[in-house]
Amino acid sequence: MLVAYRGLPINRRFGIELEVSNTIEKKALGKLVQDYESYYGTQREVRVTAGKKGWAETRRNSYWHVKYDSTCGPKGKYHDNGWEIASFIGKGLNDLRHISNLADYLYGSKVEVNNHCGLHIHVDAQDLELWQMGNLLARWVKVEQVLTLICPEHRWCNCYCRS
Repeated sequence: MLVAYRGLPINRRFGIELEVSNTIEKKALGKLVQDYESYYGTQREVRVTAGKKGWAETRRNSYWHVKYDSTCGPKGKYHDNGWEIASFIGKGLNDLRHISNLADYLYGSKVEVNNHCGLHIHVDAQDLELWQMGNLLARWVKVEQVLTLICPEHRWCNCYCRS
């Protein structure tokens, strides 16, 4: 269960990218996301991009975007591919729960991940002043090593995920 720290409201905008293996067809993955939306009655649009189109289509979106990803195939970056599910721009705990529940739904639907799949979280920080960004960076540096070590070794002992 997600709880705001010390009761503080969470109103910052964010987006989440879930990478999955190519053991499912991209259209079938899009259908799973659509089925999830239908089940919860939210009916948010789901777009499935054909081919190997890039990230620009996901900017400032209000929909789920299922697309090609060159980094998360079973053999790794540029050897084969997987899929990425980019969330809509979320805000608040309800959206965070909704996106988190999609991840649970996909897990229960036997969608697979491999050692090359990742989870990316984008957080809007455009309103922060320079000193606030410096403070955030300083705090990150203090906890980064601990957060890194709780991940499996293959996540931090490679050329793409260094501290």
